Amino acid sequence: MEKEFPLDPESILQGLRGFLSSEGATQGAELLRNARAQITQTAYDNWNGGTYYYCLHIRVPPSSYKRIVSEVQACEDKILEKARILLRPYPNDVLDQVCITPTLPEVEVSVQLSEDELIQVVIVQAVDTDSGRSASEGKSDAYSHYESGLDQLHDRVKQAHPHYSEFLVYQQRLAENIEKSRRYGDTGERRAERSEIIDQLNAFSLSVLDTAFTDLCGLNTSTTGREPSPEVANDG
Repeated sequence: MEKEFPLDPESILQGLRGFLSSEGATQGAELLRNARAQITQTAYDNWNGGTYYYCLHIRVPPSSYKRIVSEVQACEDKILEKARILLRPYPNDVLDQVCITPTLPEVEVSVQLSEDELIQVVIVQAVDTDSGRSASEGKSDAYSHYESGLDQLHDRVKQAHPHYSEFLVYQQRLAENIEKSRRYGDTGERRAERSEIIDQLNAFSLSVLDTAFTDLCGLNTSTTGREPSPEVANDG
């Protein structure tokens, strides 16, 4: 059973910075100054009318992470202790883990990460994509169909699914391709990359759901999964 976390992640970071600053923990407060946060539900049980468990994922600049790399666990424990204070009004929502990771260049570094590390990086990076999407909410363009398809696929491939990490990689690659195309304009190279990602998503979706990704997007494409022209994508 899933439930939305009762507090905004950025509000939690702000409260944590206040706690740490008031206690003279300037290093911890500075660590969170340029951080981004994402909260994911990790578990649920029926205790006390239903209890939900969450992990707070914190992404920090590499320079900041380097300064605390030898004491990451201690920092996570300290932040968890303070974050739980903020959740006292919500006894059925339990924060049981904090995970601090550095901001990493996706292509050059992803191949060096373990699967668990890659999941953490992609989950936190998704905050940027969601923020950008909310700014254009209600507006439709040639790429909106793909975002709708990603949302549907995400809803049907939950975090506990054995192929969840594979989906996160495809989701992140397509979201970044769309963001660059919207911001800087589409190019032949981006279209080729997008077609490749869509082919991969089609194969993934067919293997997991027996439904093509392009069908989830509501697009009329050939069985090759090749990307439709912007004119076709804008229809409907």
